[in-house]
Order: sequence, then structure tokens, then C-alpha cells
Amino acid sequence: MRNYAQDSIISNKKEPKKGVISYKKLIHFYFDNAISKTKYFILFLLLISFLLGLIMTVVHYSINQDKEGSFFDNWWTSITTILGIGSGPNWTDRIINFLYWSFSVAISGSIIGFIAKGISNLVEQLKKGKSQVVCKNHILILGWSNSIFSILKELSIANENIKNAVVIIFSELDNEKMQDEIAAKVDVKLNLKIITRSGDTSSPIELEMANPTDAKNIIVLGQDQNSDTKVITTILALHSMLKKTKISIIAQINDAKHVKNISQIKNINIIPVLSKNIITNLTAQTLRQNGIGTVILDLLDFDGDEIYFSEIPQLVGKTYLEALLSFDDSSVMGIIDIENQTQLNPDNDTIINKGDKLIVISKDDDTVIYSTAQLANQNNFILPEVSSEKKDNNILFIGWSSVGIDIVTSLVPFLNSTSKITVVYLPEYVDLNNISINIYNNIKIEFIPVSGSDFDLETFVKKGNYKEIMIIGYTDKLSIPEADTMTLLEMLKLDNIKQNELTNKFRVIAQILDSSKAKLAEFTETEELIISDNLVALLMSQLIENPDLHFVFNDLFDAEGASINMCPIEEYAELNTEISFADLVFTAGKRNQSAIGVKIENTNISNHTEGIFLNPSKKTKINPKKGDQIIVISSTIY
Repeated sequence: MRNYAQDSIISNKKEPKKGVISYKKLIHFYFDNAISKTKYFILFLLLISFLLGLIMTVVHYSINQDKEGSFFDNWWTSITTILGIGSGPNWTDRIINFLYWSFSVAISGSIIGFIAKGISNLVEQLKKGKSQVVCKNHILILGWSNSIFSILKELSIANENIKNAVVIIFSELDNEKMQDEIAAKVDVKLNLKIITRSGDTSSPIELEMANPTDAKNIIVLGQDQNSDTKVITTILALHSMLKKTKISIIAQINDAKHVKNISQIKNINIIPVLSKNIITNLTAQTLRQNGIGTVILDLLDFDGDEIYFSEIPQLVGKTYLEALLSFDDSSVMGIIDIENQTQLNPDNDTIINKGDKLIVISKDDDTVIYSTAQLANQNNFILPEVSSEKKDNNILFIGWSSVGIDIVTSLVPFLNSTSKITVVYLPEYVDLNNISINIYNNIKIEFIPVSGSDFDLETFVKKGNYKEIMIIGYTDKLSIPEADTMTLLEMLKLDNIKQNELTNKFRVIAQILDSSKAKLAEFTETEELIISDNLVALLMSQLIENPDLHFVFNDLFDAEGASINMCPIEEYAELNTEISFADLVFTAGKRNQSAIGVKIENTNISNHTEGIFLNPSKKTKINPKKGDQIIVISSTIY
């Protein structure tokens, strides 16, 4: 819009004649050019000294008009005082003193300049991060990615009881840039000493700088989806340095085909972490039952209860059922035998042998304390018949990519064959090769291409009667920031639909690829948020502290093994009759299940993470109500 008032103001100003340069600009130009050269700059300083000496002489005369000596002599005295030359009674002494001053300035200036240059070079070298690391038993992180900030936060929590825990970060990123990014993106005070070093992670010579041979364990990060080559060359460099050591290397891999190649490297302990698998498996678990995603996240992070391995001599010769009830403040979920084989939720009559370790959920490793089995607290509840049929589900996916195929592949083993999956997508953002398969494990998937401008999402959701709605980023053809932006927009649309009281209640799960966008998603009503790079960071942080945990998590995510399930509490106890959590553990144990927590249904709870109590004390009193659930590890899928 045109602004007439502004035009009138401009027209009142006198425009300078074209081609005419003001004296001010001329003086400024020649002055800048003159003092930019060293010799002219020195002359300029001398000229300023003479001018200031003249001013000070005039000031002295104005204050004390009876000063001895001529005006010129007093002027010279003022100049020598400013420059520190030293004055003399006659011109011979003055000239000699001036020469001494010149020689002194030249020599001392050269020495000071030489020392300053040396110090400057040393500081610059230190800033580049090229000095040798002499720490021992440190955690070494090789490479750089967005996951590193979450890893540092988790490691800080995990090492709260360790004094002077050290993390060394060695990557090809500039050392100052690493430090600046950590300072900017880690918004909590870390209980860690972080040392950064810059160099080539695939060079054994440069890797020596990070002292990998004395590290506790090592993480190798991948920068992006095409970074597997760099990760593998880094592993090969470590292989030449760490042969026949017990140091574990937790390596972030994006392509499953590289896992087999890595596993063939001998004499070194490599634990590959498939980033895509973590994301798809957790998403599938979150979709199949409300609350499972929250339980898994509780197990993955260090803020709360974690998984520990503990050998309990008092339980040797006793059954797994007895072990379930032998800890007041820890929940047993499996056994690792003497041959290091993991058994999640073994049969309740399994005998614990010497050398076996229990897999327990506890606040800390020092809270795994054996107590006499609380069999006296068992109740006389008669177990009802429970159907082993998987429950129907009706799931809508908004958006699609190759990740969607992996999510569905992980999800369908948990679904009844009559379950329905619908995908609505914008065809311009999807690789059509990823929608060619329509049947997964006898479950048909309906793909519906839509137009962004014409599609009425609210009407579609109302007609579909969906229980779960999953938003997937369009990563086939969009960048991560663009895909996350579209996901956030879809979340806002679903928020508006939820506010309509006539709409059927549904749960929203959304995938955010960049954890920095998670804050934006907090303002929506999305029940479950899958933050991709944060999930990878959580798992790698757990594995760096206990590498053997990868057997446990692999089993939990696999539909063929034991899995986490949420079961109606009325199948384990009488409603409205107070019991202890130990009673629930015993009842679940009789069903060959390992109880690890409860979910209390409360209509006043707005946050989905509330109401879930993982690893409560066995003495905790519970008054079961309709809608409450017990969280178990079981081989049967519910």
C-alpha cells in the first residue's frame, strides 16, 4: 500500500548533487587508508602525542602562568611525559634520551610481540583440540550428530554418583564449534567433564589423540542416513588399536545390510545400533497399546528406574516365581544364565542356578536388595479364563515414507487379522514404490492419495472411527525440517478435530525427526510423541553403561519373544478390594508373567505419562478399579 505522508516527507529533503563528494567523506576515506598502513599509523600516533602535548602545555599555562622555561621547552616536557621518553636539560640530552627510548621500544616491542605471538599460537592450537588426551576409563564419543546432546544429558544422570566422570568427544567438526554447540543446546548443568578434540575418526594415527585404548566404552555416531561408510571406517581404525580388549563399541548404523559385515570383524566387541529399527519398533509398540511407549521410554532413560543385572546367591536353587517376590523395591523380569543367554520372563518353575543373574528394574544398582519372599501375602483370587486372541485395531496413518513400511512390518505381528490400517498421503511427497505392497501378514492396507487443499480430514476421521492416528513425516522427498513442519501442521489439525464433541475419541501418535522441534509439539494435544534422534541417544546411552542390555531390548521389541503388555487388572484381582502390588506380582507369576507396574485409570489425568507406575514397592496398596491395568512381561500378546 502506498504511503502518501511518507512521499511528502521525502520530497521536502534536498538531494545532494550527483557526482559531488563531501569533504567529510574525503577526509574519512584518506584517513582510513593512511592509518591502515603500519608506518603511517606510527606517524599518526606521534602526531597525536605532539597535539596532546600542546593541549596539556596550554592547560598548564592557563593554570600557572609563572611556569619556568620557554613555551617550546614546556611543550617538549609534556610530549616526553606522554611518551615516557624522559626529558633533559638541553637538546643534546633530549636527543640522546629520545634515541634510547626508540631503541628500547623497538627491542622490547619485538620481544613482547614475539612472546604474544607464541602465546597466541599456543591458544589457537589448544582451541583446535589437537593435544593428547591422558584420561583413563573415560567414555569416548567418535563423530557428531544431533543425538549427542541427549546422550550427554543421559550420561550426566547415569554418572551422578561418580566423581569426575569424563566424556571425550572426537570428531571432524571444528573444536570451537563443538564447544559452542554444546553450550548452546545442552540447557542443563552436566555432571560431566567434557573434553573435545578435532580430527579424522577414520585415521588410527589421529585417533591416538583420544586415547581409545584406555576408554571405558566407545560410541560411534553417524551424521546422517548416508554416514554408514564413515562409521565402518572408524570401526576399522579402532580394530587396529583395540584387538582382544574388552572395550565395547556401540556403533550407530542406518542400513541393516552393514550389520552383517560388521559382525564378521573378529577380536573386537561391536554392538550395532540400527537407528531405523529403534524408531520403527518403539512406534509399533506405542501403536498397539496405550501406555507401552511410555513404559519403554522409562526403561530407556536414566531419569527414574532402569534395568540392572544382579547375581543373588540366596536364590540359587529356588524358582523364578520365588525370585519375583524376593525384592521389595525391584521388579524381576528375566534371567541371564552363566552362558550369557538372556531369558525374559522364563517359566515360573525355572530353577535359578549358580552364576545366573537376574534382570531387574530398580532405582539404582544398590537398591537391588534381597528380602524374604512375600508368599504369605498371596491372595485366593481365582484366575478367570483369558482369551489369547489378539485385539482388533483400526489405525489411520497420515503421511507416508519408507519408515511407514518398517513400522507396519513391526506392528502387524501384534494385530488380529481383522484389524484395519488406512493410509492417507499427499502423492507429490511420497515415493510410489513405497505404496506398492498392500498386504502385510494377511492384514490389508488401504492407501488413499489426497489433495492437500480439497481433503476434508475432519469428515474422514469421523467416518473412519479410528482408535489410533499416526502422523509420519514425508521423508522420501522432503528434508527433515520440512517433514517436521508438515507433521506439526497435521498435529494442529487433529487438535481442532478433537475439540469437536461429536468426534469419536482417538489417540494421536506423531513422529518428530529433529528433537529441537519437540518444544513446538508440546503445545498440541498429541498423546505420544516419537522423537527419532532422541530415541537413538537414549538407547546408546544405556548400552554405553551396560553393553549387554542390547540382548534385553532386542527381545522386548521382537514379537516372537517376550513383550510388554497392559492387561485389565480385574483379571488379576477383585475390583474395589484393596491389595498390595506383591499380590498382583504373585497372581501374574502364576500365569507365567512378570509384573513390573500398574496403570491407574483416572479421568482427571491430562498427561498420558501420569497414571503409569513402573516398579512400585511390593508393599504399595492398590484399590483396583474398572479401567486400571497391570503392566507385565509376557510371551502372550494382548
